[in-house]
Amino acid sequence: MGRDKKLKKGSVLVIAMTMMVMLLMIGTSLLFMSQIYMTFTQGQINKIIARTTADAGLTKALYQMNDKLLDKPWNDAELPSAENVTLPDCPGLYSYTIEPGDVSGRYLVTATGVCNEKEVTVVCTLKLTGMFGKGIVVVKKLEIKNNGVVKGYNSQDSEVVLVGVDVGTLSTGNDDIKIENNTIIEGNVFVGFGGDPDKVITGSGTIEGSTYALSQDIILSPVATPVLTGKGDLEISKNTTLTSADNGQYNKLKINNNKKLTIDGDVVLYITGKIEARNNTEIIVNADSSLVIYAGDDIKFENSAKINNIAKKPANFVIYGGTGSQEFEMKNTADFYGVIYAPNADVEFKNSLDMYGAVVSKSFTVKNNTDFYYDEALDMPSFNDNCISFRITGWYER
Repeated sequence: MGRDKKLKKGSVLVIAMTMMVMLLMIGTSLLFMSQIYMTFTQGQINKIIARTTADAGLTKALYQMNDKLLDKPWNDAELPSAENVTLPDCPGLYSYTIEPGDVSGRYLVTATGVCNEKEVTVVCTLKLTGMFGKGIVVVKKLEIKNNGVVKGYNSQDSEVVLVGVDVGTLSTGNDDIKIENNTIIEGNVFVGFGGDPDKVITGSGTIEGSTYALSQDIILSPVATPVLTGKGDLEISKNTTLTSADNGQYNKLKINNNKKLTIDGDVVLYITGKIEARNNTEIIVNADSSLVIYAGDDIKFENSAKINNIAKKPANFVIYGGTGSQEFEMKNTADFYGVIYAPNADVEFKNSLDMYGAVVSKSFTVKNNTDFYYDEALDMPSFNDNCISFRITGWYER
């Protein structure tokens, strides 16, 4: 019996020692695995931080390029750059460089983010864009009624070749786009960032392209009014011709019944009050001329009023809206070649006609068999244009 007890005690001791060794091995393995996991996790965290700081570099580069647009004239000398910039409460650093890209006016941004020896480099292209990158942009409501067609073309092509067009709203409100009564959109229709096209777009019309929500907000910047000599009222009581010598700031513009206003040369008018074109009136823009109107108040074109843009180039007739609420009522009987940039205006075209150009407005209503042709040539901005900005058009991680 004594010997059996000793054997049992010895067995228990061996088992206990074995279990201790096994537990020690398991603990060591767990500790080793934990260290590997922590190292891996920290490496992933560092990489995420590096990528985030690289993106911050891209954002800063975009901001600096748009800020540089304020300095006229533009030049490619001394493009913005940064090196080892810190972010608040962040262990990462970013650097970026910008260089001119291709002949189409694109710029190449290379940004690098670094965090604890983890490095991520991202590259994007910046493209200069103007206020008319899309055919129709409204802040709120867009209504196209009664057998209309929306297409695109390019006025700089010698042959008329139809191109795609995008029209839409910055709103996400239900039913803010109505395409009705056999209207055909030969292109795409967009809604505001985060919106649901199925809820925003209604009507029995046909959309031949796609519907989509904007991937980022479109900022409609106000247009600065020019500093011009004050010249009182501008009332056209007889057939009148304006030249660049008549450029100025006027209290109002009124064209009386049956009178013609001819534009000969490059004319710029800042009208602080109302603009009225009465019955059977005509604004004629000569072929080698242009008319730019800065409208501070409402515009009303009454029955049989015409804008006769002889060259048929929309860029030759431009209306800029003001900063307050406005109403533009157009009853043109001739085809309209021109562009309207008035983010605070409710714009309505009533009579049957063809429209060529682009529209940016608070709301836009088209009635009575009107066809709209977006001029793609308007999306070729220069550094001297109003409301230009750089936008990211491509992005990849290198």
